[in-house]
Amino acid sequence: MSTVGGTPVPPARALRACALVVTVLASAPPARAEVPPFVTRATWVELHTPEYTLVTDASPAVRGDVRRLLRRFSRLLQATYPGTRTRTAEPTWVYLFREQAEMDRYRPQSFESAGAWYSTTERGNLLVLSGRTEGAQRSEVVLHEFVHLYVHANFDAAPAWLNEGLAQYYSTTLLTGNGAEVGMPDPNAFGLMGGLREPMTFDLLFAMNPDAEAYRQDNDLRNVFYAQSHVLVHMLLSSPARSAAFAAFLEKLRTGTRARLAFRASFPESTWNRLAAELRPYCRNIGAGTTRHVALASDTEEPATEQVLSAAEALTRLGELSLDLSKAQLPMAAEHFRAALALDPAMARAQVGLGVAEDMRGNAAEAERSYRLALKGTISDPWMPVSAGRGTMQRLRQAAQARAANDTLAAIVRQAHGRFRLGMDLDPDDFGGVVGSATTAMLLGVRPDTTLVRRLEQVAAITPGRPDVTAALAAFRKSQNVGTPPPAEVKADPLSLQNVLALAEADSATHAGHLTGQKRYDEARAMFARIRDRNPAGSQVHDMAELEIKRIDAKVRVDRAMDLLKNGKFAEAEKLVSPDYPWPDEPYFRDNVPLLRNAVRDAARNVSRVESEIERVNGLIRAGKVTEARAALTKLLATDLPEDVKSYLRKRIQTIDAAQKAK
Repeated sequence: MSTVGGTPVPPARALRACALVVTVLASAPPARAEVPPFVTRATWVELHTPEYTLVTDASPAVRGDVRRLLRRFSRLLQATYPGTRTRTAEPTWVYLFREQAEMDRYRPQSFESAGAWYSTTERGNLLVLSGRTEGAQRSEVVLHEFVHLYVHANFDAAPAWLNEGLAQYYSTTLLTGNGAEVGMPDPNAFGLMGGLREPMTFDLLFAMNPDAEAYRQDNDLRNVFYAQSHVLVHMLLSSPARSAAFAAFLEKLRTGTRARLAFRASFPESTWNRLAAELRPYCRNIGAGTTRHVALASDTEEPATEQVLSAAEALTRLGELSLDLSKAQLPMAAEHFRAALALDPAMARAQVGLGVAEDMRGNAAEAERSYRLALKGTISDPWMPVSAGRGTMQRLRQAAQARAANDTLAAIVRQAHGRFRLGMDLDPDDFGGVVGSATTAMLLGVRPDTTLVRRLEQVAAITPGRPDVTAALAAFRKSQNVGTPPPAEVKADPLSLQNVLALAEADSATHAGHLTGQKRYDEARAMFARIRDRNPAGSQVHDMAELEIKRIDAKVRVDRAMDLLKNGKFAEAEKLVSPDYPWPDEPYFRDNVPLLRNAVRDAARNVSRVESEIERVNGLIRAGKVTEARAALTKLLATDLPEDVKSYLRKRIQTIDAAQKAK
């Protein structure tokens, strides 16, 4: 699961709207394997629209309200940002639970709390909501999460602060019969920022990512991050001059410009400190805030098909959701599928889901047993072979990481390829079938047919940020062998099968990247070292791992230097940020290391100045010039000094005052 926009909930007392609105959860992560009793007791409905599939046990009134919000808000975003998309080629699944406690059982284990969440998964977009919230709270939850989907569809490289800032800015939208009122400030976020002594720097804003520990766990830094993201986006959109620059920033993001460079083009880095300094007065002066009205034409409800799910079908749908949570929650997914099969042994969808769960757990024999049962007889639904193909690809990654022989890898790829092709034969537009067929064809070095390439081009055009799609399309275009259908028997090409290793290593690299984001540098470095050592020198994967190790080593130096700076060990800190060190040639280090080096030198000069001044004060006191000494300390206290130094100066002043009072 990639939590591009998976959103945890900050404490309700700090950020009600940012928090996706509902209560902070105190329950334990949903790692238990048993099936929650409410699943088989509730009435579940599955509703299909052109935009999404909704699975819910909420009342008809609640699901109708959620559908209305999604439909009207989609129209608003299209009217506000013409030419943008409100969907991707990936399917979108919306799970709407009747109660918050129900949703808690299907929360990703990595989230300490979540009132709703959105993520991208292998099968598509996932949006999970609780139906317990009402009125404005429900609207805030639904709109906030939908913005994450919208950002993924249009600005996939958006930094976390932009993703959250836009989500919070639009979450307060009031949708009316003839339009929408947009831009109501959230009082909790504005109150927090208005009283904040110092905002986060832009460097820290850009450094925050959804995989960082500070992002996923309840803490003060996350509260400030959510609040500042909301206020910053609100401020940039509320000024006509800045809103034009903000629109240019978004357009650069759409065309693939890296986030920091795109923002710098609209808002030069020399202005960032001034922008940050404006946030507090902006919060204090905006008052109740002004909104802007966006006119929307009345619309009709989109066509939809609705069916009541049997208990076995409901168990299967929630088992599929459980597959998308985390590896630790795979046992829960497997139990859902087994419970469904106990009720309906012939349910192929539950059988294939169980196979995927077993493949993800490394049980290939059990997985194949389930796939054979699911795929026997006449198959009309592409879900079954495509899901089996995804499970087989999980097995492929595991085999490649175990350094299996090329013949073994080739056999697994051919098996997955056949399953994906069967899915495409049943539905040429099936997203999973298209992407899976293309990926396996690339790995096997087979020549794709024109239909596959054309469909892949359509997917790539409306689904940014999919490296598997991009890589397959680039390989096909490079080969210039389009036009001949793949042969029935494909001989493995050992050279192209090196791509399998890269595919497998990508999973490990993603995990290592998450560890880096959490500042678990030793674990991340060890993982990248294993990736490097598993691959031949000069290969793309080897060089990638080597570069990541250099980045980690450089980040460790920066973090250590900052700790030494805080502790007053300036000489040691300056050595760590020496220009002689081979820093990675990247904006983060080019921009921040010189700033840190200057900060260390300035701090050393400040301390030297303070020490000299304190020595002068001591001399004044010894000479009986107490009033002059107190004035010198007061003047020194008004300068920019570390808090521990200021605390010392305050105590000296208090001591002088106490002595004077005693006289």
